[in-house]
Amino acid sequence: MEKVDYLKIVRRPLVVPPIGEHPWQMHMYCLDENKNKWSVILTGDLVKTIYRKCKQGVTLRCKGEHKGVLEEMKMKLFTATSLNIHKGGD
Repeated sequence: MEKVDYLKIVRRPLVVPPIGEHPWQMHMYCLDENKNKWSVILTGDLVKTIYRKCKQGVTLRCKGEHKGVLEEMKMKLFTATSLNIHKGGD
């Protein structure tokens, strides 16, 4: 059975910056249950959903590995596929 990790959004941008080629890309910082900090990059229509509904303190439930693409990631607000997540700095 795959490990399930819980992340908490600790910061999100006030505006969605046009990073890269896709104008709807969002960068967030999260903390896992061990207080490790991760940065999350989201793209596409998924970002619009998060940007409209997501607040600081929302808990994300992740199934799979931290590195690379996560599948079957679930949040209280939506279900996402193909989310890139990697460990971030300070």
